[in-house]
Amino acid sequence: MDDAFLDPPGTKVAPDQFVVARAKDLRAAIEDGRLDFVELIECRQLADGSEDSTEDIIVIDVDVERPQVVENDIRRVERLAILFRSDDSWYPDVLSMRPDFPDVPHLNLRDEELPKSLCLYDQSWDEVKTRWTAPAFIERIRGWLADTAVGSLHREDQPLEQVLSGSGYRLVIPWVTIKVGDEAAERLDVVLYPASDHKGTLVAYPIDPDTRRMKQEFIATLFIANTRQHGIIRKAPRTLGDLCGFLEADGYDLLAEMRSRVKKWKDEGFLDASLILVVVFPLKRDGDGDIEVTDTWAFITMDSVFEVGRRIGVWEKFDGKVGCLLTPTESMRGMDVALDIVRPHFSFTRKAAAQASGADAILDRMVAVGAGAIGSQVVVNLVRCGFGSWTIVDEDELLPHNLARHALPPTFVGWPKANAVAALVNSYYEDGGECAAINANVLRPRERTEVLDAAFSQAQMILDFSASVPVSRHLSQDIQCDARRASLFLNPRGSDLVVLSESKTRSLPLDFLEAQYHRAVIRDPALSGHLAANESRTRYARTCRDVSFSIPTHLASIHSAIAAQAVRMLHASDDAVIRIWKADPVDCAVSVVEVPIVPAYSAKIGEWTVVMDRWLLDQLQQLRQQRLPNETGGVLLGMYDLPRKIVYVVDTIASPPDSEEKPTLYIRGCEGLADRVATINIESAGEVEYIGEWHSHPDRCSCRPSADDLKLFANITDRMTASGYPALMAIVGQEGYSAWYLGTISSDSGWMAP
Repeated sequence: MDDAFLDPPGTKVAPDQFVVARAKDLRAAIEDGRLDFVELIECRQLADGSEDSTEDIIVIDVDVERPQVVENDIRRVERLAILFRSDDSWYPDVLSMRPDFPDVPHLNLRDEELPKSLCLYDQSWDEVKTRWTAPAFIERIRGWLADTAVGSLHREDQPLEQVLSGSGYRLVIPWVTIKVGDEAAERLDVVLYPASDHKGTLVAYPIDPDTRRMKQEFIATLFIANTRQHGIIRKAPRTLGDLCGFLEADGYDLLAEMRSRVKKWKDEGFLDASLILVVVFPLKRDGDGDIEVTDTWAFITMDSVFEVGRRIGVWEKFDGKVGCLLTPTESMRGMDVALDIVRPHFSFTRKAAAQASGADAILDRMVAVGAGAIGSQVVVNLVRCGFGSWTIVDEDELLPHNLARHALPPTFVGWPKANAVAALVNSYYEDGGECAAINANVLRPRERTEVLDAAFSQAQMILDFSASVPVSRHLSQDIQCDARRASLFLNPRGSDLVVLSESKTRSLPLDFLEAQYHRAVIRDPALSGHLAANESRTRYARTCRDVSFSIPTHLASIHSAIAAQAVRMLHASDDAVIRIWKADPVDCAVSVVEVPIVPAYSAKIGEWTVVMDRWLLDQLQQLRQQRLPNETGGVLLGMYDLPRKIVYVVDTIASPPDSEEKPTLYIRGCEGLADRVATINIESAGEVEYIGEWHSHPDRCSCRPSADDLKLFANITDRMTASGYPALMAIVGQEGYSAWYLGTISSDSGWMAP
């Protein structure tokens, strides 16, 4: 071989002695002239007599397409040796035969610095080899060399390279211990969890003072090195001496620090523990740049703290006792302390959760009312993507039948759901953001009133997962705070997810949106059967109330995932929302029904409040206009909130066909009316019912009640009072005017709608 190049591994062989199929393919492609930019130099082989461990090696010269001026010293012709393994267990190893090949990004770590190995792929070999061909492989090499020549292989938006690559053990490191600028943790307790496919996972924990004197099999210690530039480390330190020398080149005296620390560990009783060294490298992209990221690597020695101390000249054993030397033995620098590289992983943090989900971490305070199947899963899903600082409110305990759809595992059976979900959430993040639990009924919080009010007052959003109309109304009407409210619940059969959300300005309270949702339920064909009763029930105990409705677990899971994303969408938007996701119970296809939201109005009439919206007022005007010059009318449908004395006007049924309509007279008929009202009541799950009457006045007549109107209102009052409800009547006039009378009527009472 040319003296200007390194000697390739193996011994020279004839091309027909190759045994590895991929090596044969590449050699044949070169010899057949199918590769224009490659010259075959020689064939080599590494063999120990076993066919399974044979490596075929092709040495080639490759032409590189590069400009006159380059950023990195890549030549127009590069000599490479390519190693193919007979077991095909790893990528073909592409080695530069130049002893002066530049230190550039995307070189593989090897035990020795030379020859340098090109890192060609960011996918696993199992993925690459299914479509590997010799021509494509050569073009991959040529592209790598061309991009490296001009400095474009490592893009500006690409993360900096790792300093070293790990193998063998894994180490989970608590993020709170890695803080550049702060004092590094001198000791962490470590537990080893053995594994079958690698040596095991080592999990490090901050020191617990209560276990300070407990025997530890492993301990870890952290060092923050001096700032480094990425892409410059190519040889793995294999001994403590190597690592000390490696850091010493940048002015960090690891050996002196180690000698100081082992003395402390001796006094703390850790002489028998094996040692893990964690080194944090602050990295920058170029020599004059700022620190962009910190890279953390770990090394393990199976030697005990005693042996490490002895081999770095700190102490010796005299008469069975460890005695520290007055002056460390400088010749003993840990060259005989073997290190193995540990692959580091960091404990889960809010930032890591958000990054894993491709989202931003959100710190806003969230109160979740209801920690049942949907509430628990939605909260946990959101926590897993770094969303929200949570308070969980629920008064129930987790029972065995809940486990079919709940986020909590069986170990929490018997726990209050709020406390259990909070405990689960708090187990995710290492870096704080503690989840609080309030074990209370929001309708009757009793001694928890103050803490509940404080949680609401601090929240940016209140999410109602209770699937309870009283709870939703309470959150909407009775809680005095600025937090935006949203209600998320499943329909009775679990096939549909409903999301009702106020705008950020709360211009339409949650109960106003509830009225518009119910109108969509009784009018939109896409929601036919949406609130149909669930006849599938499971009795989990003996009393008449110990009944749970059967909902397929997969539907609860699907809708919990959708609901979590819905919460994120609500947080990112200022607008109010009424949206229903419908999932097919068999094939799980999901469709979305978007309910238009219209402005709503409320008015205090005597002791009562009437609530209606623009759609309803326009609908009454259209029905009036269609029947002119005759008067017309119909019944009003809606909902009552008797404790708060609120009537929500939801919809109308137009004049029945047997009604008498004349220019100065209207007498409502009743044909089919009772059946239609009953059907609507069923379709709305008992929420929407008959609440009153309306009729129109002809043009050039006011909306003030006539003598006949007063008689009609008296008749309505008699019938409604018997049922415990207030009488409601609307008179619709021209130019969009309408007058509303609730509870009482007179020529100067009522409310004139806008």
